[in-house]
Amino acid sequence: MKDTRRTSRIMRRAALFFVLALVLLAALALLAGEVWARTDRLFPGLRAGDLALGGLHRSEAQAKLASTGCGAWLGKSVAVRFPDGSAFPVTAAEVGMERDPAALAEALYAYGRGDGLWRNTLSRLEALFFGAQPVEAPVPEPAGEALRLAARRIAEATDRAPVPSVLYFDEEAIRWTRGTPGQETDRAGLAMALEEAFLAGRETVDWQPAVLLPEEADFRSVYALLACPAEDAHWDEEGRVLPEKPGRSFDFLAAQAAAEALEPGETLVIPFETVEPQLTAEALRALLYRDELGSYATALGGTETRMGNIRLAAKSLDGCLLLPGEEFSFNGRIGQRTEEAGYGSALSYVDGEVVSEVGGGICQVSSTLYCACLLADLEVSFRTNHRYFQSYVPPGLDATVSWGWPDFNFVNSTEYPLRIEAGCEGGSLTVTIRGTRTREGHTELRWEVLETVAAGTVYREDPALAPGQRTVADAGRDGMTVQTWRVKYDGEGNVLEEVPEALSVYASRDSVILVAPEDKEG
Repeated sequence: MKDTRRTSRIMRRAALFFVLALVLLAALALLAGEVWARTDRLFPGLRAGDLALGGLHRSEAQAKLASTGCGAWLGKSVAVRFPDGSAFPVTAAEVGMERDPAALAEALYAYGRGDGLWRNTLSRLEALFFGAQPVEAPVPEPAGEALRLAARRIAEATDRAPVPSVLYFDEEAIRWTRGTPGQETDRAGLAMALEEAFLAGRETVDWQPAVLLPEEADFRSVYALLACPAEDAHWDEEGRVLPEKPGRSFDFLAAQAAAEALEPGETLVIPFETVEPQLTAEALRALLYRDELGSYATALGGTETRMGNIRLAAKSLDGCLLLPGEEFSFNGRIGQRTEEAGYGSALSYVDGEVVSEVGGGICQVSSTLYCACLLADLEVSFRTNHRYFQSYVPPGLDATVSWGWPDFNFVNSTEYPLRIEAGCEGGSLTVTIRGTRTREGHTELRWEVLETVAAGTVYREDPALAPGQRTVADAGRDGMTVQTWRVKYDGEGNVLEEVPEALSVYASRDSVILVAPEDKEG
């Protein structure tokens, strides 16, 4: 019982001593706080953000705040993050979200002062034991120009132009290197995003820049530019064979698909495909002039001068080349018949009269050529018959010519060049047209006399003749109307068609018989 009373007395004394100690400590704290409050120092334990400022003079706190940037929204920042993982911090100070270090130091100094004895004491104890951050820094408005400058800094560090795609080609292949995309930041948009982040208290801005793509491949256009068809062997304006040229091509659809699957910077090689021509120079030379399309021969006759004229005209005609679609002119090829050109005077018909004319007889050349053209089934563009029938060709198959007019014209209506061969040999004039036959079959000529006008007889005196003697000066010609046709056959000899060619009308010419004067009178 005595022990219990003794223990109780001890506990009461201990509690009393503890209370007295607390009172003493509180008194000392009050006294120390009041003493400290009369100094120019911040209370111990005060902080501004992560910056410890307790115990510093106001001027020291101000200088430390200014030097460390804690005046800018207590050192806060926003990181701008890009998809590639790069990040760019933007501090509150950079965008103008600052407080005056002097005003902030002054607010810190006022903590624990001026709020009453007990309130001040509690604030001082909180700062001392818990490192109080008593200054609530209001979020300042970021400056617009500073935000734009920060956005420009980031854009200049991250923007990049696209590396253009490169197309290169040589004789063997096309090489296309895919370009590398670039990127571009919307500076105004980034400035707005930074402002929103700072005002909302966010620490990051996830930014997606605009992607700048290099030019994509367009192999359809490349094909139109680089592909070229093969060029067959062909002939020039003079009929010479020009060599073939191979073409080049490539599968532009496959190339397009392959190009679209490339990674940036990778190169696609597209070999050219050689396109072989269908017709080589060797094959064309074998085709040209290989076939006799039409040939006709007439017998030479008359004086030596007449036959000389025919030989000279045939020589001028020989070797003439005509390209497809080209028109032949007899007068244009032979030229004017003059003595300087080697032609002599021979009998010819002028205005229905038999006269001696330089170049007489060459109508036999034009007529023989006309018949060869009909047998070759060529297009005749102009032909006219003589006034009187000429016996060196059948009726309706002659073609008269004279310098200036009339002319004889035909067109190379085939797909290949033609060559005319003409010459006199063994008493005959032969004209052959050589070319390339493109169909089976042949053409023959048919003529029919539709009407005949009999020639009369005229007697003329010739004092040189003895009585009873007669001489035929001109045998005369019967007049007639003749229709000619081209008869076309297929390769098996069957008639395909008969095509009317020309209607020729010949005048009659009286025969002239020379007699002695006495005989005429009788």
